[in-house]
Amino acid sequence: VLVLAATMNQSAIDSLMNGITATLSSHFLRREPLIYARFCVVLISIPICVVALENLSVLQIFLTGNMLGACCFMPLIIGGYWDSPLGRRIVSESAYVFSMVSTVLIT
Repeated sequence: VLVLAATMNQSAIDSLMNGITATLSSHFLRREPLIYARFCVVLISIPICVVALENLSVLQIFLTGNMLGACCFMPLIIGGYWDSPLGRRIVSESAYVFSMVSTVLIT
């Protein structure tokens, strides 16, 4: 059972890394060699490995992820629908980053 669970976990991580590489290479690094997208995936994987080695509680990780999702949802939706100068001034990148940073500091 443990071997199957480890295999399933590695398969999910492999699919996630392939998805990140495909998104980076098709959207952001369109005319660049594939090695740049792979390098970005390695850079993204470093903080993930650091968090994995910290031996944090799974519930704490899920709480932080849920809080980030909840706090970033409203500025993202409001910013997408409120297309006026006042809306762009109120719902800006700084409000979005502030909600993420405050979520991480609170949890």
